[in-house]
Amino acid sequence: MRPNVELVALVLRQTGPVWYHTVVGPGTSVMSRTEPGPAAPPDLADAHVDADRSIAADAARPMVPRRELLLEESTQNEQTISLWRLAACLMVAAQAAARASFRTDLPDPTEWAQLTCMFAAVLYAAALFVAFSRRSQATWLSYVSVGMDVTLISCWLLSMVFTGDTLAAANSHVALPLYLLALALSGLRYNPRVTVFCAFLAAAEYALIIMTMVTLGDALNLSNPRITDQLVNYGQFDLLDQFTRLLLLVAGGVVATFGVRRARELRTAAIVDALTQVYNRGFLDERLHNEMSRAERYDREISVLLMDVDLFKQYNDRRGHQAGDQVLRELADILRYGLRGTDTVARYGGEEFVCLLPETGKEEAMRLADRLREQVAEHAFLHGHEQPTGAVTISIGVGTYPGDAGDVESLVRHADQALYRAKAAGRNRVEG
Repeated sequence: MRPNVELVALVLRQTGPVWYHTVVGPGTSVMSRTEPGPAAPPDLADAHVDADRSIAADAARPMVPRRELLLEESTQNEQTISLWRLAACLMVAAQAAARASFRTDLPDPTEWAQLTCMFAAVLYAAALFVAFSRRSQATWLSYVSVGMDVTLISCWLLSMVFTGDTLAAANSHVALPLYLLALALSGLRYNPRVTVFCAFLAAAEYALIIMTMVTLGDALNLSNPRITDQLVNYGQFDLLDQFTRLLLLVAGGVVATFGVRRARELRTAAIVDALTQVYNRGFLDERLHNEMSRAERYDREISVLLMDVDLFKQYNDRRGHQAGDQVLRELADILRYGLRGTDTVARYGGEEFVCLLPETGKEEAMRLADRLREQVAEHAFLHGHEQPTGAVTISIGVGTYPGDAGDVESLVRHADQALYRAKAAGRNRVEG
């Protein structure tokens, strides 16, 4: 059997030889000795071990910005859905109320039940619209939203069953499309669990409605004059047709779930840099314009940090592009975990990164930039001590709205000019 070799960087190095502990298999290890190369700073190897373990632990975590973005977009979609839901419920309720007001006689039990369901739907739609208008990002609200959508459709069908319009409920040409519409809208939450919940609830409730029809027996009682009248418009009750509709709901749920998973992957691929797993420039441009509009509307400050890895080309030429890619990944992790949850970090291009800081003034942005610069300079990048400055460092340019610029383009331009000044002043600096 070919041994599974895992090189554990237990580097016992001061000024003498370097010992590598190589694990060849379970319970088997080999110690090998090599002469040291160029002297490295003290404790650098131990720091590399800790850094590698930290990177491995971070890789096992879900990407926080990606999850937050999908939750934010899900909330925005919920706001749109809640608005259209409220408009549709108001329109249907208004039509029903108008028909009832022009009648000379009182509505029959079926019409009363339908009116009750309609106005209950209006109240529910209004409550959800208020909840999502406040930009609530509670995940459980999505379950409530899709659950009530499905339940209202089921309540409408049950109201017809209990008021004697059994065949109208069983062979309705509207019920199945409404269920499938609710299932399709559940996909806009970007949460496959919500879609599975919606499909399961729709299938379970429709199965319960079928069992209720069979238990009451009205659908099969052709001696009932009301059932006889409904036969002309809706046809006979066929249990096989009902079972087919149930299978269509289940199949629709399976397809919708896979569609949501694929949509999440595509949305992530469209906005996330594949190498560093932070946002890409396309998403940054979109977020910059949104945050600038918000800052102008509410008279708030917004800052941008534009940073570049010092002498990165020399590092790539000396150690290769794979080592350079690892530096960029570790740098992205430092930036991502060194910012607030409301901040945005994106790869601007090559070895350049941008940090977007909403509601942050110039002084606070300068302090944050200097702290990030120090964290990067103190981080134990592999072969970082071979850089001309003795470590992998970054230079940062800072721009702030409205003090430095009045629009997105001039804000980025100011940060870029500040970055050039930091480079010209000796690198590993922050300029504003």
